[in-house]
Amino acid sequence: MHSKTLLKINVAALAVLVGAVFVGVNAYSAWLEASQPECEPHGGSHELCMARFGVRLLFSALALLWNGLVCLVLVSVARTHTIGIRRFIKELESDAVAHERQYSRRFPGSVITSEDICQESIWIENNMPDDRDIGIRFSAYQREDRPLHNPVAAGHSQVNTLTSQMSDSANTEVSQVCRTLSVAEILRIYWKISCRLRLSGIALQRWVASLLALVVAWCSAMLVVWLHQPASFCQVIEFVCPLTVLLIVCACIAEVNVEGIRMLKCIRPTEDRLQMINYITKVPLQLLTFGFAISYGTITTVVLGVLVAFTSRLIIVEIQGH
Repeated sequence: MHSKTLLKINVAALAVLVGAVFVGVNAYSAWLEASQPECEPHGGSHELCMARFGVRLLFSALALLWNGLVCLVLVSVARTHTIGIRRFIKELESDAVAHERQYSRRFPGSVITSEDICQESIWIENNMPDDRDIGIRFSAYQREDRPLHNPVAAGHSQVNTLTSQMSDSANTEVSQVCRTLSVAEILRIYWKISCRLRLSGIALQRWVASLLALVVAWCSAMLVVWLHQPASFCQVIEFVCPLTVLLIVCACIAEVNVEGIRMLKCIRPTEDRLQMINYITKVPLQLLTFGFAISYGTITTVVLGVLVAFTSRLIIVEIQGH
């Protein structure tokens, strides 16, 4: 299973850890509430309050276990889709390099090198230590554009032999890697990835929507409570932890959608590909949740909304104080 890391920490493990902190703090608050005399309803016994606390703690533990497993699956699936789309992008970059070599022979002038085409993927690959196997083919591009250095101390015949062998091996590898893709091949790979994204979206969209609804409802209730009483340290943690888990889940989905949009820009446009590009632009590779594509812009909007809610709460409290 593929895993995404944040500051060298597994994202799924980080989400489970944040969820465990939320459950622990919430259980501590529930225990304080059950220990107070006001918990005894209508003259009920203290044992009833403690039994309610035990049931609540058991439900929280089961909910943490289930949602942690689903979050682990979602992060792994999203990472797998991201790697698959990036492999497709490298195929398209290889196709673009092959096209540019063909056109450079016809129209000599300002040639676009493989570094100009593949530099973005090389940068991304440098930040992906767990995906180095998908970047092997770029050694062929760099090897062809790099001049061959002759050893000074070697004899003339040995230099020629070594140079010819390196050129033959480089040309052989480039001919095997750098080739133009037909429209049918691009559509076949695109359709395969699109089917996988659609199936994953259908399987996970209910859980994502439920998590989103629960977090929004919980945070809204906390903001309403804070209008009537000051926020405690435990309440702040109970407010921040669900939002953190939601941001982690949405960031994994948004990464897939961003790579799907980036794939569109990596297709080398030609006359026979215009209709295909038009179709793929209308139906990009995205991991949808009930037809809605989560992006980094959506996540930024949520964060700004939370900040506005905090600011509004401070303003209302200040007005009520006067």
